Amino acid sequence: MPAVGQYSPPSTSLIIRPAATVIDRGAAAVPSAYVVCQPGDYVSLNISLTERSGHAIASGSGSQDFNCTGQIETVTVPVAATDKPFVAGKAFAQASFFDCGPTICSQTNATRSVTLQVKKKK
Repeated sequence: MPAVGQYSPPSTSLIIRPAATVIDRGAAAVPSAYVVCQPGDYVSLNISLTERSGHAIASGSGSQDFNCTGQIETVTVPVAATDKPFVAGKAFAQASFFDCGPTICSQTNATRSVTLQVKKKK
């Protein structure tokens, strides 16, 4: 009889972290997420941000590909702003985590409000 793991979908977990840093005078923001997946799986994390910026909307998305280690990993995804710059304040984050193992692929989604913070110069 085959082992259960051979027919089980990849076990993934995704948590968007509650804060992100605005960089380069609002040209981009750097959110991150905690992810867990099976060792050796190929994965891609996509994060989109949407924020009110003045009287308009700042938004953007970015993605990061990597190989899993089986441990909790913190993955940072640079997000370039489109139309308007990101500013300090609250933004809506959406993340999609694509996980492909040896026999099956899956997708996990998460959303949350994140606090965008401007990095202070030293």
